[in-house]
Amino acid sequence: MRVMTRGSQFKGDSQIVTWLFAIARNLVFDLHRKRSWSTTLDVGRETGDERWFELLPSREKDPFDHCVDTEHARLVTEALLTLKPRHRELVELRFHREMSLDEIARTTGNSLSSVKTRLFRAMRLLRLRLKVTCCA
Repeated sequence: MRVMTRGSQFKGDSQIVTWLFAIARNLVFDLHRKRSWSTTLDVGRETGDERWFELLPSREKDPFDHCVDTEHARLVTEALLTLKPRHRELVELRFHREMSLDEIARTTGNSLSSVKTRLFRAMRLLRLRLKVTCCA
């Protein structure tokens, strides 16, 4: 259903297999998040303590941490946009989608050695560009 409803979002920048895998993976993560939350609620209710929700750790960041995270995200995004699309795709699959190198090789149709080489080059370029940006 998701493929049918979001088909217009496929840009063609990557292989359709990568896009389909991303949809499936995100659905699994969504399901996991929902189950984790409901499990936390059930455990809290079983304790009999009406203040169980106060014991949950806060997920909110203080304003300073939020600003630092926003700035880091901006710098990384700008650096990623300077990469060639084939390098950017590998970084996306590896670190944003958390795919293994074998999964990336299968998804992109490249050999494992070429995935490793391109990812290494992409990370080296990112480090260099972030170092220049942060230290300039």
